[in-house]
Amino acid sequence: MCQLKKGELFRIKRLKVNRLKWILTEIRQYRHMSGYQKLKRHDALKNKIKVVIIGLIGLDEMQLAKFIRSRAERAGVSFYVETNL
Repeated sequence: MCQLKKGELFRIKRLKVNRLKWILTEIRQYRHMSGYQKLKRHDALKNKIKVVIIGLIGLDEMQLAKFIRSRAERAGVSFYVETNL
């Protein structure tokens, strides 16, 4: 098994998160928007998040994909389709 220097794993994780800082910033901004602004931005943000998550899964970064999805769900982005049948 490969031995990493002290703090190397933290640095690698930090670099991964820094590459995705823009989507985390958009999620944070969405969280603080008012109702009408959220209504206007919801679909666009949801589609961006889906593209990022699919890309991360393709790169075998499942933990980072789960992290982004959990952040988005806490901010109020819903990924489920509601039907009124």
